[in-house]
Amino acid sequence: MDSTPIVAITGQVSTPVIGTDAFQETPIVETCRPVTKHHYLVTRTEDIARVVKEAFHIATTGRPGRC
Repeated sequence: MDSTPIVAITGQVSTPVIGTDAFQETPIVETCRPVTKHHYLVTRTEDIARVVKEAFHIATTGRPGRC
């Protein structure tokens, strides 16, 4: 399963409390950084379509798996 492209969409606490150690907050970007080819923290709904399109492009092009 090495080098299998995966796009994961995860949840987070609401934007105003990101970075405040709020209840059930996980620093998902920092947690995933060592094992991902690329990652995003989307804070505006307007960015979702663009980020999903970019994520699938990155997952399916270039060197497979983590770079």
